[in-house]
Amino acid sequence: MSTLLLFAAITDIWAGLPTHPAVVNPVSYETFGRPAEVISLSGEWDFKTAGHGSGIRSVRFDKDIWKDGARKIRVPAVWEAEGVGERGMGIPYLCADNAPKELRHVFVGEGWYRRTVEVPADWRGKRVWLKAGGVRSQGWFYVNDNPVAWLDTATGAWKWDVTDFIRFGETNKIVVMADNAVAQRGGTDSFCNRWGGIWRDIELEATPQVFIDDAWVRGDFDRRVARVEVKVEGEGEQ
Repeated sequence: MSTLLLFAAITDIWAGLPTHPAVVNPVSYETFGRPAEVISLSGEWDFKTAGHGSGIRSVRFDKDIWKDGARKIRVPAVWEAEGVGERGMGIPYLCADNAPKELRHVFVGEGWYRRTVEVPADWRGKRVWLKAGGVRSQGWFYVNDNPVAWLDTATGAWKWDVTDFIRFGETNKIVVMADNAVAQRGGTDSFCNRWGGIWRDIELEATPQVFIDDAWVRGDFDRRVARVEVKVEGEGEQ
């Protein structure tokens, strides 16, 4: 099993939803524009910090912890760059890798994000995916209080089928908790100070019921041929 597929299998454990590789905010949007079937969740989110292991997280998340002491934060962004934490010495994951450095903002713990989004009524009958480009270092995702995924991977962008949780033609709530107290699986950037947050884009995307889950091309220059493989999933797949 490839490292990418192994990471995907690991993320399925918590909420039970299969994890699929994704493309989030590709550069083609700059040339051709964002399609109507994709809603960007970039921008301001409600945000509040908590200590690592706070006990707030549950399988079903229906609390309102943002009543007191919450603020706005941009997504995507590293939360230290948004002024989260106090001035101090950075904390590397492995002290043997890198000496601490003085930073303007240092925060190690849980960062709770929340925002609402209107999902078009004409998306009804399609599959709706929540796509995440990157969370540092672990992330837990909820849609309308329903658990979606636990993300603990070093690299890659991922998506989950959240169709059953979506209220079409209504306001929907997205909650993400990021925790940077422990290193990501795979050890990437373990030498770095413990920065955190939703640091790459998040989107909602609507697709047909039958969809291409993966596709790749392997070229053979000498023979002047190419092998193309396409993985199709969904109801009525052939």
